[in-house]
Amino acid sequence: DFDRCLQLASNIRRFLMQRQCWGSSRIGGITAESDEGVARLLLAVKSNAHAVLDDETANRIVGLGVYPAACLMNHSCSPTAALSFSSHGTLLHVRALCDLKRGQELTYSYLDEAQLFAPWEQRRELIRAAHHFEPSQPRNREISEDAALCRCLMPTEQLSHLTERVHELTRTVSAAAAAAQRAADAAGAPAAAAARAAMPARSGVAPDDAPVDAELTARMTSLRISVGSLRSLLEGQMRKEVHSAHWLVHDCLAALMQAARALDDPGLLAYTSLQLINAREEVLPLGTPGLAALYASHGSAMMRLLKAGRVPQAAESEALRQAEQALAAACRIRKCCLGDEHPLVRLTVKAHAEALRRKREYNKVRKHHQG
Repeated sequence: DFDRCLQLASNIRRFLMQRQCWGSSRIGGITAESDEGVARLLLAVKSNAHAVLDDETANRIVGLGVYPAACLMNHSCSPTAALSFSSHGTLLHVRALCDLKRGQELTYSYLDEAQLFAPWEQRRELIRAAHHFEPSQPRNREISEDAALCRCLMPTEQLSHLTERVHELTRTVSAAAAAAQRAADAAGAPAAAAARAAMPARSGVAPDDAPVDAELTARMTSLRISVGSLRSLLEGQMRKEVHSAHWLVHDCLAALMQAARALDDPGLLAYTSLQLINAREEVLPLGTPGLAALYASHGSAMMRLLKAGRVPQAAESEALRQAEQALAAACRIRKCCLGDEHPLVRLTVKAHAEALRRKREYNKVRKHHQG
């Protein structure tokens, strides 16, 4: 790493000196007496920089930033805090994810949230490779991982074969979902709506003049077939023999979430998001931004199913209850992680208010008919 940085530092230093036409080694307020000095600066930035997320969705990386105070915080696979950004990355906020005792350390995860649910060996290797230190496994994570392994009813060799099968299917589903999403983006909204509405178990309505895109339809069909194979494995052999907290279950559900979004299928999205919420809370019962997104996805999907008339009348009350409670949970978590004034929090509050309004109207009509 240092040799590569040294070469890059030499090129940067030479370029800036030429551009500024300075006879000094002081560049942009930074003293760079040598290539080694610039290389060490680059390595320090690499080791301490935070990926800055956009102000609107808190989900899209828009740059890198170095925040000296936050650089002092340690990593934990069971973090006590979450980071968020505002003012286009000029401000970084650290908010607690749980009630803290006096003197308790503030930690956050150096890993992406999805990586937090990988097995310990994978998490440890990721930390070693990216940050060059030996992490420790929190006791609560050790207990949950041991429980998932102990409750697995498969012999080691059979579990190894299952792992290979899961990896094969999840890669297939993820690749098919990415291909379908690219095809949908290229074809445009009307064609995408037509292709999605033509899929089985869909409630979408295509525009009357929507063009038929053969490639897009083929991509969507291929994705639906892949999803069927993965769901059969998850709901068959894995449900019987693999504990819900096992990382293989998380991998399957994460791939199905990606497929549900590419297919724009509220039924699949509602099912998968609820399963993933239950699985993740069993491993790490913390109100993280990713968990809030899952609750919001579940609540929004349930509302779409209700509006489309895809929920049987006898189940409407329970569906409304699920939607309202899921969106309420998303509101609470996002306020904790992002603050009350964040644009994403305001959107979630609005969605929850709509679900609450529909629930009250439904209960009012129901009481009227019962009376």
